[in-house]
Parts: sequence; C-alpha cells; structure tokens
Amino acid sequence: MVAPAPYNRAMHYFFAVALTVAGLQGHWIGARYADALGSTRSPSRAEKVEAPVAVTISGNRAEVTDFHEGSWRIIKSVDERTIIVSPLEAPDGKPDRLPLTVTRDAHGGVTTIHAALWPESDVTLRRIDVDAETYARRVLLAGTYRDGKGVVYRFTEGGQLTIGDAAARPYHASLDTSEACCDYFVIGEQERVGFRWQNGKLLLYKIIEDPNGCPISCEKTPFAVLTPRT
Repeated sequence: MVAPAPYNRAMHYFFAVALTVAGLQGHWIGARYADALGSTRSPSRAEKVEAPVAVTISGNRAEVTDFHEGSWRIIKSVDERTIIVSPLEAPDGKPDRLPLTVTRDAHGGVTTIHAALWPESDVTLRRIDVDAETYARRVLLAGTYRDGKGVVYRFTEGGQLTIGDAAARPYHASLDTSEACCDYFVIGEQERVGFRWQNGKLLLYKIIEDPNGCPISCEKTPFAVLTPRT
C-alpha cells in the first residue's frame, strides 16, 4: 500500500483561493470614480477624477459600460494574471488575452480587479453590493428632504421618488454626461431635473437647452432648495 502524500498547507491554500469566473461574479465599478462620486456627489466632477466604467459579471458574460455606451463580452477563462475574453459583442471572435491584477480580502474573496474589459480603460474596478445605477442613487440622492414650503421629497435607493402626497414615480441619476452641462436625474422615462449640492442642501433646477450648444443645461436659479431631514 502506498503511503499518502504529506499534507502541503501551501498547496491547499493555493487551490482554496485559485481564481475562477465564479470568484468574479457580481457588480464592479471604477474604484476612484466610485470614491469621487460619493465625495463630490456630482457625476460631472467625478469623471474628472477617473473615467467612469462599470461591469456586471453574470455566469461567463461581462456587461460593460462607460454610461454613455454599453456592450458585453464572454469570459473564456481566467487565472491570477490573465483573463481571456471575446471581443465586444462577438462571442466567436478571436479572444483577447488581457493582463489581470486582483486584490483579495482576508478570506480570499476578490475585492478589486484591474483589466481593460472596456476598451482603453486603465482603471481598477471595485466590487460593490448593488448595480452601478443603484449605487449612484445611494451616494447622490437617496434620502428624505423638505423644501422651503414644507413639501417632503423622498428619494429611495431603489429608485422611487415621492413628492408630497403624490404617488411614487421611478427615477434614476444620470451618469452619462456626454450632452450635459449640469448634473441631472430623470423621473419616469424622460422628465429631466438638474441638481447640485451646496452647503449640505440639494438644489433642484429646471432643465433648458443652452443656446451655445449644450443640450442639457440647468437654469441659473434653483426652483427648489431641499434640506435633508435628520
């Protein structure tokens, strides 16, 4: 009878944390962009810190976006240093071999990944617990406020806006600044409302088209100044 091989703790640890596609499942966003979004509470200012990129990996499919355009690619294989993926929207095309760097937490879980899943993007992606749109609502607008007339505004992280006694309506914060000269959120399908934080208060603006060529601009004076309720 052959004696069993001696226990190799290092080899056990390697296989316990070997990187697979399963370890990359979930939502990811540019780390510096995410930090700037939370600290500035302004998409237009955050993208000056780092180009916005977000990725959602489900199974072997990676949905990638810069919030102006979106696409997808198929993950063929992955290891600690390389991720092999299909070209954008071409699952049968010649795979791209992309350098990969990851960091892990104390339990071996992957917390950041660095790979150019979006073309020409050199950003480190941080894992987040929700999709990028929900994360944006959380750090930019979610909360309960009161305007100067006492009307209560409730922005939920899940994407519902209630003003006074009116029925709740869906909303999302726009992270696409390509045609905007001010930050804004969208109520329903297309009702745009500009916003800006100033001295701890949320200022709301009507959207106008700037005659100088900026399709989405804010009026100079806010139509409402919202104070957070504590």
